[in-house]
Amino acid sequence: MVSMSGHQGWAPIRWAVVLVVLSAVACGADGEPTPDPPPPPSAEPPVPDAFVGDWYGHNRRLTIPPDGAVSYAWRDYGAREPTFIELELELRPEGDALGGEVVGTSGADVPEGTGVRVEPYEPHVLAVRLTGGETALVCGKEAPPGRCGA
Repeated sequence: MVSMSGHQGWAPIRWAVVLVVLSAVACGADGEPTPDPPPPPSAEPPVPDAFVGDWYGHNRRLTIPPDGAVSYAWRDYGAREPTFIELELELRPEGDALGGEVVGTSGADVPEGTGVRVEPYEPHVLAVRLTGGETALVCGKEAPPGRCGA
């Protein structure tokens, strides 16, 4: 003979309480099902394929991976010894161009936070402009020979 004393007699009541609580969580105060929460905002859009790759000019190099963590370097002609200024850029799509800022630098003349814009100049050629600086052209491998310097 099974005894109904103790906690065993409460088991059906506990399950009923659990079901009521779960029902209240799944439905709003009006008894209607609660809608699913909205999906998290999507990640920053990737860099468009037209910009991705290695771009070269006379003593300059721009490397753009799909994630927008860009490197840009050029020869510093003002230095006594041959040196390159190297920048790390964070770029994101802005219309038909890329915009962003310098997030790492090896040159005191270009501080972190300097604005950057990279935009199509002509087929297979990009224009790179740092805020307060000149525009430099860099070419993809399909650009006409000599278009972006020696």
